[in-house]
Amino acid sequence: MRLLFVIEGNGCPPNQVHPTNLNLTPIGKRLQTVEESFQAKDLPKALKPVSDYANQMLILQGISGRICGGGHSTYFGALGCFNTREGKHVLGPTLDYELGRHNETLFKNISLGISQRSHLDIVFNSSAAGANNPIGTICNPQTAYQRMFSPIGDRKNLAVKTHLLDYVKEDIKSVKRRLGSVEKDKLDRYLSAYEEIGQRHSAIADLDPEFKNRIDPITEKYRSSNPVDRLECH
Repeated sequence: MRLLFVIEGNGCPPNQVHPTNLNLTPIGKRLQTVEESFQAKDLPKALKPVSDYANQMLILQGISGRICGGGHSTYFGALGCFNTREGKHVLGPTLDYELGRHNETLFKNISLGISQRSHLDIVFNSSAAGANNPIGTICNPQTAYQRMFSPIGDRKNLAVKTHLLDYVKEDIKSVKRRLGSVEKDKLDRYLSAYEEIGQRHSAIADLDPEFKNRIDPITEKYRSSNPVDRLECH
């Protein structure tokens, strides 16, 4: 089972995901719950890419997000249902992580996005594995591609990466002995993340090398800093 969550920065205007055959009732005038039907041809532009699934689709509007706070973004609160105070406080795991954690899949959680700071490969803004334990959103499509597909069937490369990860983990354990409890907790999260990376690399390397032949090759667009190009590559 695969679940896809799409989060739009600065909010998502209701009409952007509203079927074109239905009138959009303003928020202040929504006095009761109503059910309407639509077809694939009625989907707005933003939902056209998933029009093949229109007969299985439910568009649910009118849910309040006040508990997550306001402003241009609710950050981790959009999937965590808590107020992060402008992204400063991560109070617990987000829904995407919890669902992935209970599925036997190679990638428990993949967070892809774009950022106005094009020089950043990774930002922390929407997904979390627990309290004060955010998960990085990969903004560079080339980085995402290499992380997911490059190690397939490559046991030799895996040995090098495993050696490096082992070195990093030992270094973390060495530093941990000299820190207080708060800093130790942070390092424990880093250590857990590195161990998970190692396990994932091993599983990817065990895949049949022929699997790579079914993957579209990386193109020049993957190296672009243009947000539209990056979104398309993701």
